[in-house]
Amino acid sequence: MTAFGTETAGVLAGVGTPSVTYGGTTEEYDGTNWTTVNPYSAPGANYRSSCGPQTAGLLAGGVAPSPAEMTNAVEEYDGTSWTTNSATLNTAREAMANYIGTQTLALCAGGDEPPVASVEYWDGSSWTEIADLSGARRAFGGAGSTTSGIVYGGSSKKQKKNFQTGNKILLNWKSKNENKTGYFNVELLKPIAPLFFEDKKKTVCIFCLLYTSPS
Repeated sequence: MTAFGTETAGVLAGVGTPSVTYGGTTEEYDGTNWTTVNPYSAPGANYRSSCGPQTAGLLAGGVAPSPAEMTNAVEEYDGTSWTTNSATLNTAREAMANYIGTQTLALCAGGDEPPVASVEYWDGSSWTEIADLSGARRAFGGAGSTTSGIVYGGSSKKQKKNFQTGNKILLNWKSKNENKTGYFNVELLKPIAPLFFEDKKKTVCIFCLLYTSPS
């Protein structure tokens, strides 16, 4: 599911998991209570991203139910009803960063599947691909505006192997100038984790430590 708005006037959209039917259930929050309102119509998609205030929301992307397929569908919320926008994302994706911006000016970054680094710019009528992120990632956060934004956290299948316990890595921070937040590049200097699992005796010892209950 995804959310947009503020803590006193918010919207929560989407419900479901891969094992059940996805739904477009939408609820509004007034700072105290939740109220179920009109659902969105994109083919039961979930894992979508959104932005905007409660009365002018933008919702796009996601994954449809079995057989699971990425969608590039875009919908707009006016505080009462959802309207499908014919201007769809250039790349179908899910689990991208929640949009940075508003219903008429926004950025869509990253996502799955497979993980992508592409970024698309929304001007209120169409999506345009712009400079990519430093690396493909999914399920991460975003904040700010289209001219001064930040993305953070998330996961990357490409980098996952580098972050195994014990590995020696080098983090390189890069930025266009000192006033920009910048980003980190990861370089694997020495893979330590495989050294334990290539030796049968060491592997057995590790499993014994993990699965032996204390007496």
